[in-house]
Amino acid sequence: MNIEDLKQNKKMAALAVLVVIALISFIYGVSAPPRGKSGVVVRPEPSIEAERARPIGTMLPTKRHSKKTEFKEWGRNPFAPGSISGPASNLTLNGIIWDSAKPKAMINNSTVSEGDKIGGYTVKNIESDKVILRDGEEELVLKLE
Repeated sequence: MNIEDLKQNKKMAALAVLVVIALISFIYGVSAPPRGKSGVVVRPEPSIEAERARPIGTMLPTKRHSKKTEFKEWGRNPFAPGSISGPASNLTLNGIIWDSAKPKAMINNSTVSEGDKIGGYTVKNIESDKVILRDGEEELVLKLE
């Protein structure tokens, strides 16, 4: 045996070891559950009608639990759009989020933009210190205190 044959045998042995390690890693990666998960998903039993209505091959959604925060006293998200109804005398301007392009106002703890409806009124204009509402005939001005 010469030196060339020994180098070739050494390379083949190293290649064989790498192939075996790659196969073991692949098999482990496919069969092992993800870290931090039990691997068992518990779902409620779907009704027969729901099973028939669901297309074949679709997955059932799993419920996602939101993380609890320490800011429970904030209540509802001030940036979520929405409107509330009620008489105009109950409308209170809580604050103004000023931006010359897209100003927003907080009325009765709901965030509104120009054009949104709240309490039977439409938000006509939001200025840096007041909000002008209109119900079609009359205007109502809410000012910051």
